[in-house]
Amino acid sequence: MGSCMVEKFKYYIDLNDDDIDLLLTLEESKEHYRAGQTINKRDNDVKEIFIISEGWSVISTKLDQNVRSVFDVKLNGDFVGMGEVSFPKHLYDLVALTDVVVCPFPKDHLDAIFKKSVKLSHAFYNVLSREQAVLYERIASLGRRTALEKVSHFIIELSVRKKMIGMCIEDSFAFPITQADIGDLLGLSSIHVNRSMNELKRHDYIQYDRTTMKIIDMERLLNVANFNRNFLGAPVKSFTGDAA
Repeated sequence: MGSCMVEKFKYYIDLNDDDIDLLLTLEESKEHYRAGQTINKRDNDVKEIFIISEGWSVISTKLDQNVRSVFDVKLNGDFVGMGEVSFPKHLYDLVALTDVVVCPFPKDHLDAIFKKSVKLSHAFYNVLSREQAVLYERIASLGRRTALEKVSHFIIELSVRKKMIGMCIEDSFAFPITQADIGDLLGLSSIHVNRSMNELKRHDYIQYDRTTMKIIDMERLLNVANFNRNFLGAPVKSFTGDAA
């Protein structure tokens, strides 16, 4: 497939050739990282924003030498660093979860895009609003959901995000994240993640082989997760509320 970022923006708004060309200028530079490598470190100067072109990465921080907290998983087409552009230093680490290709670009390149295309400016805000809503749901998971609900909710979230860029076919998608990583994201031990995954497999909600996830019964999984179905609807394509 082509640019995952372009596919993601098409989910939110109709793009013409000029819009696509503007977006592709952000992907001209590519850097490759192996799984486990740190792509960008906390306390580095905020000079660049990153697009995840290929692979999975996590935004995380070390609370001490033995405790890590994962705030978000970044997938193909995602931006990293948009929430830090007003800070002089990066607040968190960006670490490759799998082999990753990233496209760094100077943050002032956004100025040119915003000046040239009001439509793309709206699309950026739409993307960021969806990401903020996802993080609100993650806070709800950390505070109020059971282990089974947390894991179920995360699986559905990933399926929705993958569908935006055409990488979830018949509710099946790559799932290279480890149970330890899921635990650090959801505030669970690896044991609780393992038990939840096994329960979902045993009752035929999912199929899972450590690299691939397939949701067998989405309706039942939505009920288990108490998932907000508004996330499943098409986004609006403008601030006037017109449906996409």
